[in-house]
Amino acid sequence: MAPIRVLHIINSLIRGGAERLLVNLLQAHDRDQVHPMVVTLYDRLDFAPQLREAAISVGTLGLSGAWRVPQAIGKLRTVIGSLQPDIVHTNLNAANISGRVAAWLDGRPQVVSGIHSLLYDQSAYLDNPQQNPWKMEALRQVDRWTGRRAKTIYVGCSHHVGDSARAALKLPASQFRTIYNGIVVPPLDVTAAPRLPRPTEPIELITVGRPIPEKGHKYLINAMPQILAGHPNVRLRIVGGGPLEHELREQVALLQLERQVEVLGMRSDIADLLQASDIFIFPSVCEGLPLAPLEALGYGLPIVATDIPALREIIDADVQGLLVPPQDSQALADAVIMLLDNPLRRHAMGQAGYQRVRERFSITATARAFETLYGELMSRPARFRV
Repeated sequence: MAPIRVLHIINSLIRGGAERLLVNLLQAHDRDQVHPMVVTLYDRLDFAPQLREAAISVGTLGLSGAWRVPQAIGKLRTVIGSLQPDIVHTNLNAANISGRVAAWLDGRPQVVSGIHSLLYDQSAYLDNPQQNPWKMEALRQVDRWTGRRAKTIYVGCSHHVGDSARAALKLPASQFRTIYNGIVVPPLDVTAAPRLPRPTEPIELITVGRPIPEKGHKYLINAMPQILAGHPNVRLRIVGGGPLEHELREQVALLQLERQVEVLGMRSDIADLLQASDIFIFPSVCEGLPLAPLEALGYGLPIVATDIPALREIIDADVQGLLVPPQDSQALADAVIMLLDNPLRRHAMGQAGYQRVRERFSITATARAFETLYGELMSRPARFRV
């Protein structure tokens, strides 16, 4: 039987989370089962060399400017007609909308759309009052209409994301699935003895995430004075590029923490930074299913994170890490101090986290789940595919 031809449509291949997930997913596919192809709306193709090296075709519509959906639809119809995919798999808003409409007009391929965030959940914007509710409602209506017309299967990256989308879009349960995001799990010696730092040796804290309001970095920075009061040898690295970098540096300076807190911005050596760290902290207000905590668990780090639904799907409290209320600097400080005072507990949590990632969140498991979904969709007569 010939492999299922899957055309992946995404906004671009910039070095972002959804884009990196797509690259890892396509590299993990069984090529006897799936023949992947990629087309982007815009010509930012940072990850394209990795895909082409894996013999995956990459094309771009070459659009410029924001939200060029009408132009994209016409060009995508031509691409779909030329490549003849069995399934169109879309990711991110502009690609989701334009890809569905183009596939619907073509009248043949089944459509799968990835959902990576709580797009219509107001809790996602608690710390971002600039979000325009009218714009979000218009997008929700278009999302719902195109999803219904194209008989789209929505794939949430967590149960919480899928449930939120289903409630917002008011589409049948048969149009929703959950497939967890996965990572490339590095090898780790889980039998190694715990690292017990000497009293004068720095203890490295790290957080990785784009500096935007929803990531909650300001609460972590506000927690640092209390952490340092009892543990002056602690250092914090904040990794990720985004619009609030300058504000975070100003906050660090205001609290006179320049020697203990580094705002590093975008980095290409995140794996090295994680390996050199002792505790991973993730203070987000709202998440879909973030890759950063998964990658931290993959390097055996214990986690202090906010007690929000998506993170509860990753972390069992007091097993792989500690969960604290969101937007609570005091609770963050208390949890970090608890782990700083208990290196053996840190080690046990790190080992448990590594096992959790291997069993539930590997990119191999994600690839097999999508292959199963594609096969299920192709086995149905066209009129019964949703």
